[in-house]
Amino acid sequence: MAMHCARVLSTALFGALICVKPVSAAMGDWIGQAVQASPNDFVGYLAAGLVLATFCVNSMNALRVLAIASNVAFVTYAYLTNLTPVLLLHAVLLPINLCRLAQSLCARREAARAAPFSRSVAR
Repeated sequence: MAMHCARVLSTALFGALICVKPVSAAMGDWIGQAVQASPNDFVGYLAAGLVLATFCVNSMNALRVLAIASNVAFVTYAYLTNLTPVLLLHAVLLPINLCRLAQSLCARREAARAAPFSRSVAR
């Protein structure tokens, strides 16, 4: 589990740190210079990295948590860069993801509560 979490986190961080600018455009040298990236760029790449990380997880709950984090990051990025369509999309997706995560957690809790009773009935 720890390796899986490390892989997902490194994927998200890679997306955030990929703020690359060409050192020498004539040579096509794309060595990253993160110090030149603006904070807005960092937030945008972090949001994109979080979306990428959602494709690396196996659990629906982990996917929802990453989606919620990416929604928050995209809302922040869209607000900072005045991207109204992106802001509206992720402002709508955020409560949907929160609701679905809450439903999933409640269903898991109810299933765990019902499990001992179903075992005793089956005997």
